[in-house]
Amino acid sequence: MSELNLYAILTSRDQSTVRLGWVSFCTGLTYCGICLRAPVEPMLGAECRACGAQVSRLFDLCAGNNSVRQAWKDALSLPSP
Repeated sequence: MSELNLYAILTSRDQSTVRLGWVSFCTGLTYCGICLRAPVEPMLGAECRACGAQVSRLFDLCAGNNSVRQAWKDALSLPSP
């Protein structure tokens, strides 16, 4: 059985910045890619306690390149507030 490793794409509160969450090699925790100050749960809608960025998309690297490309495309085309 393969392990599911979800990676998070976060969008800043004002939707001006989109970044990949940073995953710690040592702990496996995902940190906010916008501010890098707080861990964030890799699930849609999860919010960074430090800056308010939200997880807008998730993807699994094992799902292939198309999955990754589609997640980024969807995250970058979110409607403005």
